[in-house]
Amino acid sequence: MKNLFIAFGFLFFISCASPQSAIDYCHLADKQAAKDKSKTEAKANYLKALQIDSSSVEAYDGLGRLLMSSPDMNELKMANDYFDKALKINPKYSPAWYHKGMTYAREVKFNDAIAAYDNALHLEPGNADYFYARAVVYINSGNTQKGYEDFRRSCEFGNLNACRIVRAVGK
Repeated sequence: MKNLFIAFGFLFFISCASPQSAIDYCHLADKQAAKDKSKTEAKANYLKALQIDSSSVEAYDGLGRLLMSSPDMNELKMANDYFDKALKINPKYSPAWYHKGMTYAREVKFNDAIAAYDNALHLEPGNADYFYARAVVYINSGNTQKGYEDFRRSCEFGNLNACRIVRAVGK
């Protein structure tokens, strides 16, 4: 929505709530993705972000997140392709490593998921969600000891679900 005003004899356009940068489009897309089940508007805005800035790791990560919840295995592979693009631009972008791990876990590629979570944790060693996600993969892969250790660490960093599991298990 644009508003007009005249100052000093010149006509000015003021942009109100209109995205101007790649990050603005990413934030808008994030909000749309949370509301829109079809995710079409969110996808369009992530793509607009990439038109403005082709090196936007947030846009590539957002496109990957849109696809990673799909039941279609081809879309899971596409999600990982987007995460790879983000990581090629910035290998220290921990959310892409985390989301890559989530995608691998859905594909039941537990070793790949653990490696991706290891990378995310190397970059953010105090992230409770990363420990929690890796704990789930360890448990699902049969390594309950490492899973419980990660639940305990996740709890230490404030994840309440991990704390409930730690209390229930009593280890």
